[in-house]
Amino acid sequence: MSNRTAVVFIPFFSLCMLFCSLCLAQPDPKVGLAPCVEDPNASSAVFFHPNRWRSDIEKFKKEDANSFPPKHAVLFVGSSSIRLWKLNRSFPDIITINRGFGGSYISDSLYYADKIILPYEPNKIVFYAGDNDVTDGKTPSMLLSNFKSLEQK
Repeated sequence: MSNRTAVVFIPFFSLCMLFCSLCLAQPDPKVGLAPCVEDPNASSAVFFHPNRWRSDIEKFKKEDANSFPPKHAVLFVGSSSIRLWKLNRSFPDIITINRGFGGSYISDSLYYADKIILPYEPNKIVFYAGDNDVTDGKTPSMLLSNFKSLEQK
């Protein structure tokens, strides 16, 4: 993200968003899960692999191919709270892009950042994720690691 891009966080979950690490291990094809090996305290933990969102990401790519959003808009990224938000009703005078998908983790947004964040060159980013990570047992150090990696993109 460029230096001029401001990242805006929804306050309640900003603490949750500050903790995570990327789980890019190969998924178990039977269950679509990947063991997370980034946190030694969670070596036996198993989390959903980002590939579970492939169809959602492909849908975004098709929408962009039909009508690419204007650059420097306000980009909303994250889990279902973003996906379900009717941005045109909440922000009728602001150009917005909605790239929320399902019950995603912070690591999912990081994994797909090259497809759902960077191409838009957003002016601001509103990011809401982390609650699914916490619910599924990710550790604070995992959340922090992922969020830092996402911020550095």
